[in-house]
Amino acid sequence: GALCGGVALVLHGGIGDGSWSLKELEAVQRPVRSFAQSRVVMHAVWSDPADSDDAMRAGVHLDSARGGEIPEFGIDISDRWCHKNKIGLIIRSHQFCKEGFKVLHGGKVVTVFSARNYFSDETLDTSNDCALLLLAQDPNGHLRVYPKRLAATPVSSRGRQAGAAELLQQIVGMVATCCWDADDRAPQNDVVAPASVSSRKGSFHYSRW
Repeated sequence: GALCGGVALVLHGGIGDGSWSLKELEAVQRPVRSFAQSRVVMHAVWSDPADSDDAMRAGVHLDSARGGEIPEFGIDISDRWCHKNKIGLIIRSHQFCKEGFKVLHGGKVVTVFSARNYFSDETLDTSNDCALLLLAQDPNGHLRVYPKRLAATPVSSRGRQAGAAELLQQIVGMVATCCWDADDRAPQNDVVAPASVSSRKGSFHYSRW
């Protein structure tokens, strides 16, 4: 994991049952030689957030999609863990997102998926956007998160995938656009902020608890 700006924690999976702390994650012996070497590693690498903020999905549930041994954590677990560890946002991947990113648990969790057109079955409309997040401080010292999407390649045109140079140019263009937003200009239409998150010009705004 990585801690950005002292506010945003970046993980592959999630916080599992929420019973461990940020200090325990920092104390994990590296390099990690086995995901099963500790409960903290297993949870951080493989766990997923509940896909709904509804009370029915609160708490901790065993995730059958991950073999029945990995916990799925609800919005209450995210709230409690973030408050206890003074974290404003958990950024994670590990799950397919059709739109490239998804905001969950009242803005405390963001899943970002960076693989465009992840599935290769061209007989179905399986195309998906990919996304990146730009994290930058505003003039008041608050961390703002600017999500940007790279649009999916339509199935009909997937016969010629973008070459490496072309794709790199598109990604650089995304970052430039993110910086444009960070410089307090009008955001693009694909910047989405949930109503439950403090927002200015389409960006997420996070401060310490």
